[in-house]
Amino acid sequence: MRIRLLALGSCVFALMGLATVVSAADDATESERWYSLYFKGDKVGMAHTECSDWVEGDDKFRKVESKSYVKVRGVAKDDRWKKVDSITYTVGGKSKHEVLIKNGIVVEYEAKHSGSKQPTMKAEAKISDNLLVFDRKEGPLKVHKLIKPGDYDLTSDPTIMEAFLETVTTEKVTKMVFALGDAKIKETSFVRKKDGETKDIDGVKKPARVFKTEDDEYKTTIKTIAGKIVYIKRTEKNRKNSIVSRLTTKGKAKSDSGY
Repeated sequence: MRIRLLALGSCVFALMGLATVVSAADDATESERWYSLYFKGDKVGMAHTECSDWVEGDDKFRKVESKSYVKVRGVAKDDRWKKVDSITYTVGGKSKHEVLIKNGIVVEYEAKHSGSKQPTMKAEAKISDNLLVFDRKEGPLKVHKLIKPGDYDLTSDPTIMEAFLETVTTEKVTKMVFALGDAKIKETSFVRKKDGETKDIDGVKKPARVFKTEDDEYKTTIKTIAGKIVYIKRTEKNRKNSIVSRLTTKGKAKSDSGY
């Protein structure tokens, strides 16, 4: 039986959640984002991201906590022993990740992805002597590395990515991106394409800037309205499966009908 399965890791920049040793000040700025997730036009899940921003002395801190879940149902061809038939299947996955960013640099990180048809991924990291001590495990595979601040140019945190996208033009640029949901640093290309339109958080279609990004695993389309990311389509390069993430309200994210 062959069923091509989604990589359910981080379809929203994520799509990002750790009790940190640094406590947010009382005057921290709080914000949140809700996303509805779609596969082949059907709503298959949701994601929620909470952020806190504060200042301690000359240092700017940002804490991001995110959770998401996906459940995909479909029909697959069963070609065992040349038998032509079909079966229904369900693929589910949960993700959470938390990150603490200090002056644009990740200083604490913890993530876990689990799913019914994929190995569990766990990753954690803490800064020590200006190096991020990073451990990542996916199934039996383990990675231990020391990450220097100069090993990446920016993180995939939505706010940080939005500020960077404002600088992207039709001239392709390549950056090293700490893909927080994937727990990896990826060489990623960015280019701005012809402007289009997409639904805003209120469900109304509006003019939007369109960007294309590509790394070794995914091709991604990002659309922004007034500088805010409202649409992400992430496509697996090997399987052509796509998850679409739309910025929405809490009620629509939690509903079954989406838009």
